[in-house]
Amino acid sequence: MSLGSSLFYTTGLLLQDSPFKLPTAITNQMLVGWWCVFSILVGTMYRSSLVAHLSLPTKGSPVETFEQLLVQDGWSWGLEPTYGAEWEWFKSSTTPAIKDIFQGIEILDTEAHLERVVRGGHALLTWKYHIHNIVASRYTDTRGYTPVHIGRVEYFVSTGYGWGFRLVTDIT
Repeated sequence: MSLGSSLFYTTGLLLQDSPFKLPTAITNQMLVGWWCVFSILVGTMYRSSLVAHLSLPTKGSPVETFEQLLVQDGWSWGLEPTYGAEWEWFKSSTTPAIKDIFQGIEILDTEAHLERVVRGGHALLTWKYHIHNIVASRYTDTRGYTPVHIGRVEYFVSTGYGWGFRLVTDIT
């Protein structure tokens, strides 16, 4: 079989217009047969992927910043009832978006916030490593899937920390 005939048969198979004269050599028949199987598989995968993408709704982009949180219709947000450094940071901020966030803060316990987060339309504003631990231990399955999104934008809360310890006077 010449190269021209092979290209003719291949093009005919791709266009789903099979050639009228099938090859007679066993090698060419095997080539055409496996090419048919490959074409059917690729065509079926493409069509099913296209149907899946066209029939399922796309997910919106997650909320990453306070500015994005403020423009979400019907959303709420809150803090845990600690009234510590983060409360003071929100209260004393001069940034307009953070001031607006502070005006809408709801104070609930962690469990109540997390129930509302899982239902949707609510954000829990808390410490980065604290929320990472909670989501990993309670809301992540063995395959790593979690319905909870943790925002990637971090805000620096500089209020200072102090700690106490026993003073040791006798060092040997």
